[in-house]
Amino acid sequence: MTQVELDHILKQHRLWLKSAETEGENADLRHADLQDADLQDAHLRRADLRGAKLDTNIRDCWIFRHVKVTQDALPWLILHPKWSEFKNDVQIHPS
Repeated sequence: MTQVELDHILKQHRLWLKSAETEGENADLRHADLQDADLQDAHLRRADLRGAKLDTNIRDCWIFRHVKVTQDALPWLILHPKWSEFKNDVQIHPS
């Protein structure tokens, strides 16, 4: 996945959230390689990140409340400055 493709997905996801799910579409990033991706200010609320390859850049996303992730994402998610605020809202699935 290129940064341009990721930017488009995130733009559509933001629109989906702002429009109460009537426009755009939910970000389905299952199995996406997000290592080294620019997630600066990304709004990942309710995104499906199960199986996505993450790294320390997850710290740059603005919010990830109610995301779906697999257990292998936890080491990266706990690095987020707001992990303690969001941890009860993250849906963790087996890897």
